[in-house]
Amino acid sequence: MEESNSPGFREGSLAHYLEANQLRLARNWVLAYLPEDVLAELGLPPDHNQRLTNRDLSSYNLTGMDLRGASLSDIKGLTLEQLAAAITDEMTMSMLPYYLEKPQPKKPEAK
Repeated sequence: MEESNSPGFREGSLAHYLEANQLRLARNWVLAYLPEDVLAELGLPPDHNQRLTNRDLSSYNLTGMDLRGASLSDIKGLTLEQLAAAITDEMTMSMLPYYLEKPQPKKPEAK
């Protein structure tokens, strides 16, 4: 896999200098390679970075995660239920894995 096709940040990137509460504000943060010490705080499995390398998000809780603009076409293990719980847009919904039907995008709730 080429670096440019990576779903997120690599070691030494900005993600490594942000705290968990700051990361949660970013779009697609769940697709970032992150330091091991923040994975648990973010509710991610300890093998998150390896799962990203393998493009596997099976069993992830994507509730409320902002995936607008994300290309998920080569991600394994996604379900419609996971996507229904996430914040998405037309771009995200147009770039889903071949095995998923295309649901309608879900907009963020007004605060």
